[in-house]
Amino acid sequence: MKMNKTRFIKFVIGALLSTFLLPADLLTLEQALSIAMDKNRDIIIARNSSEVSRNNATIGNAGMLPNISVTNNYSKSISDNKFTSSTNVTASTNGAKSSSVRSQVELNSILFNGGKNYYTYQKLKNIQGNGELKNKIAVETTIISVIRAYYQIALYVENLRVADFALNISQSRYERIKNKVDFGNSLVIELLNAEVDMDTDSISVLDAKLNVENAKRNLNYLLSRNIDLDFSVDSNVRLKLEKGLAYWTKAILENNSQLLASQLGADQSEIDIKVARAAFLPTLSGTASYGYLRSEADTGPTRLNESTGFTTGLNLSFDLYAGQRNKIQMENANISKRSQYAVLHQTKSAVEKEMKNAFAIFNNAIFTVKIAEKSLETAEINFNRSSELFNLGQITTTQFREAQLNLIRAEIRMINEKFTAKFAEVELYRLSGHLHELVKSRKL
Repeated sequence: MKMNKTRFIKFVIGALLSTFLLPADLLTLEQALSIAMDKNRDIIIARNSSEVSRNNATIGNAGMLPNISVTNNYSKSISDNKFTSSTNVTASTNGAKSSSVRSQVELNSILFNGGKNYYTYQKLKNIQGNGELKNKIAVETTIISVIRAYYQIALYVENLRVADFALNISQSRYERIKNKVDFGNSLVIELLNAEVDMDTDSISVLDAKLNVENAKRNLNYLLSRNIDLDFSVDSNVRLKLEKGLAYWTKAILENNSQLLASQLGADQSEIDIKVARAAFLPTLSGTASYGYLRSEADTGPTRLNESTGFTTGLNLSFDLYAGQRNKIQMENANISKRSQYAVLHQTKSAVEKEMKNAFAIFNNAIFTVKIAEKSLETAEINFNRSSELFNLGQITTTQFREAQLNLIRAEIRMINEKFTAKFAEVELYRLSGHLHELVKSRKL
């Protein structure tokens, strides 16, 4: 029964792994990022919003250009009229016709309104800049998400490889002990312990496989493609971060997208104050028109009237009282300014904190990787020696299992620390606004 169960477990695990490990098309990180840039919906939405804000940022949309309009009007009437003069003379007409044609070209322009139009244009340019930053943030967010998802798959693939290696060791150990039990050279309790360890390692393999599958579905979702599409990834991790803390601090203060967006928000609050202040000043507008008028009538002293000519004028308006609306707008603009500068300082502190955390995590992971590599070498030597002694019957199954677990833990620790360092490295590039450069340099 024991042998049947063991063979069944090996068959199930083998069938699952053989299906899972079939050769699949390699998806490189560069290819994944290229697909995301073309198809990711968040990037498409942000790109469209940026284009709208760019279209809006014109002097015409800010009201700085004159408005030219053309008006044409034609009217005709037929009426019955009865007139009585002061001398009681009565006259009447039936079916009297009259018509009128009017055409006019008119130009209207605001000559002065306290600079409101100019500040409105500045505001639109700020909104354009903010739209471009939002597009950049969307691109950065997508890039970082794709990179993390890609390396998460690579991490789980490595963990699956280690788990499968551990299972193979446990299966070989079980077979050796089973043979000894068959010949009466080992205790049944050792066989039971080996079977428990093999079952544990089998579960680890299945869990690792599930992690890989879920991580692949997550990346497919980010790439806006069939979530069940299978592929393989490059598990090699290249770590190269030569810049010091001072470099990253300077880069973040100059290029961080979130910080630049907060600075635009603060600049916008200054402009809003100027727009609110302009409401307290008079508005001077000018108008110029050229018109043509022709009217005809069957009755009346004038049967035909035709005229053409220019008309110009100035209009000066000033709000003496607006229900304190302008005062309230000014107060709100000042409150908004204080809030925006608070957001700016908060964002600056947050990105500095995130940068220092990422830098510390990277350096700690690099140092830990070196220790883990040395520990792995020692664990491999210890495991190989323990395997020899176990085959000679000079150590117990418990001691052999401990050597096996030490080897597995050492390798998993080294793998995890490498990917931890990589995640921190990519985060530093994101925070500094240099993520695009990292992608273009193909040093991922």
